[in-house]
Amino acid sequence: MGILPTGSSNVYVLRNNISRAYSRYPFIQMELTLGPFIAGYLSMTGPEGWRWLFWVLTIFGGASTIVLFFTLPETYAPIILRDKAQKIRKETGDSLVYAAIEKEDRRILKLLKITLSRPFQLLFGDIIIFLVCLYLSFCYGVQYLFFQVDLFVELSTHLGIPDHLPGHPPLEPR
Repeated sequence: MGILPTGSSNVYVLRNNISRAYSRYPFIQMELTLGPFIAGYLSMTGPEGWRWLFWVLTIFGGASTIVLFFTLPETYAPIILRDKAQKIRKETGDSLVYAAIEKEDRRILKLLKITLSRPFQLLFGDIIIFLVCLYLSFCYGVQYLFFQVDLFVELSTHLGIPDHLPGHPPLEPR
C-alpha cells in the first residue's frame, strides 16, 4: 500500500544496485503480505461490504494522482529543454534561443495521424509485441467463450430452458 514508496525512498544512498534491490525486498514482502489482510478487513467491516474496498482504492488512487501531479518533476527531455529555452529568452530577451520541440509542426491533423498510426506501427513492426498480442487475444477469446457457455449452463440447469436453442452449443453428449 503506502509502505513501498515511503520505506524504499531512502535506499538510493546505498552504493550499488544489488544493495538497493536487497534493501527493498522487506518492504515489498511486507506490502504483499499485509495487502490481503487489509483488503479482507476493509471488505468485511466497510459500510458497503466488499464494494467499499473499491471506493477506498478509488479515493487512494485519486488522492495519489493529485499529489503526484503537483510534486513529481518533469522528466521528458524535450519539455525540460523547452522550459530552459523559455527561461533564457525571458532573462536575455534573445528570441533566437529555442528548443526543437517548439519548432515542430503542431497541427491537429498531424498529431492525430501520428497518434493513431503509432499502435499499428508497434503491432506490425515488432514481432514480440505481435506475438504477445496474439497470445493475449487467444486467452481473452477462451475466457469469453467460458462466460458464454456458463450462461447457457445456468439457463438450462436452473431455469429449465432447453439447451437446443439456436446458437446454443449442446452441453452434454446425446
